[in-house]
Amino acid sequence: MITTPLPPQGSHSPLAGKSLTKARVYWASPTGAEYMDFFSFDTSGRYAVESPKEYGVRGLKKLVDKLGVKVARCIIYDRELGGEYCRKENHQWTK
Repeated sequence: MITTPLPPQGSHSPLAGKSLTKARVYWASPTGAEYMDFFSFDTSGRYAVESPKEYGVRGLKKLVDKLGVKVARCIIYDRELGGEYCRKENHQWTK
């Protein structure tokens, strides 16, 4: 029997169990939840990616930048090493 790892508790994302990074986005004016977690997509699908973590972080940054003024701040966490990878405050990325 094949078993798949369960995603972290409280997460409904299919990427939650296998993503290398996650972005926690804090909303500028929350209507309900104060923050939301987004998980990186670390492959291009059909083609191999040279640096999967960088590919995933680039996608998360692009998503957060697209959200614009709705975002108060964002912290991207490295799920492999544990800890903060980079953050966005005052509309500026630190890394």
